[in-house]
Amino acid sequence: MSFLRDYLLRITCGAFAVSLCLALVRQGQLRRVVKLCGGCLMALLVLQPLLGLSLPELDTLLPSVITQDPVQAAAEKNEALLADLIRQQTEQAIRDELDRQGIAADFHLELQMDDAVGAPVPWAIELTSACSEAQKARFSAYLEDALGIPPTRQDWRPE
Repeated sequence: MSFLRDYLLRITCGAFAVSLCLALVRQGQLRRVVKLCGGCLMALLVLQPLLGLSLPELDTLLPSVITQDPVQAAAEKNEALLADLIRQQTEQAIRDELDRQGIAADFHLELQMDDAVGAPVPWAIELTSACSEAQKARFSAYLEDALGIPPTRQDWRPE
């Protein structure tokens, strides 16, 4: 990030210097020379990062830029962010319901991509708790009704 900041700062300072020189010079032959030199300076400042690269660095840099599909990369990143968001909110809802029902439990939630929905959905859960059978039955019903996790994909383990 500091490279980009330094690069933009150099270009800005160069543009300011060229503008200042042009403001100080009156019309005529000298102004055309200052414009030419200023243009060359700006071109040099803009192209300077490319001039600093050696050929082996370009050989390694260009294939990664060319072969990387930005749309695909953005889609994968969005899917990962969506999965994290769904996981966090689902886990929070489970914690809230466990607290509401007075059950002390640890759990691990498994998500699976649902093509019909186009997003990951709660698929299975592993719970570790020393709750009663009645509490277990109530919470199991909640998992099935609210999250769509049937009892066959609920793994209850004693504490």
